[in-house]
Amino acid sequence: VSEWIYGLSVFLRGTLEEKMKYCFEVFDLNGDGFISKEEMFHMLKNSLLKQPSEEDPDEGIKDLVE
Repeated sequence: VSEWIYGLSVFLRGTLEEKMKYCFEVFDLNGDGFISKEEMFHMLKNSLLKQPSEEDPDEGIKDLVE
């Protein structure tokens, strides 16, 4: 709960730099200071809705990551 409240506080009261830093930290899943293609794929896969007509949605996500 405290992480959610912190994130909400940053988005409501933080500076642009604080907001960008927080968003980067959310996508940097392993905390190494870089966002890898694998991390981006994981985040997109969990946030995009699957379309019923898509046979393999992972391919579309891979295209977005590239």
